Amino acid sequence: MFASCNTAAATIVLSVYLFVPEATSLSCYECTESDGQHCKDPFEASRVTVTDCDRSIYTVDQMRMTTKHFACLLLVESDITSNLKTFTRRCSISNSNDTCANIEAKNKMAGNVATTCFQCERDLCNSSGGFGPSALHLAAFLLFIYCYF
Repeated sequence: MFASCNTAAATIVLSVYLFVPEATSLSCYECTESDGQHCKDPFEASRVTVTDCDRSIYTVDQMRMTTKHFACLLLVESDITSNLKTFTRRCSISNSNDTCANIEAKNKMAGNVATTCFQCERDLCNSSGGFGPSALHLAAFLLFIYCYF
């Protein structure tokens, strides 16, 4: 199989994938339950605002950070007493305190909210909770398999 694959090209592609950072700008869906029924599941993407994370109200106060890695969040918060669910889709900065792990820990300490949080780093990836690999991940994996196996 080695002869059928240009290993120099494969090495360059894999190196670029591994060592070139992704762009910091990211677009995410932004809505909350208070915006109407469109933010819930089943999600109605065509009726929800798409926001560039550089301009999101959720990230603007953290713009002093020199290196920002944006992420999209999907939060599903359930009131333990009433079992009412609140959906929030929004931008976040993944290298700040605004991460799923921190949000879930804070809500767990409060004791009255069960939280499920999904975090992803691809444009509009917060449409659902099932985040798969990006096309770039898949292409790099397939190139590796093709060239080396």
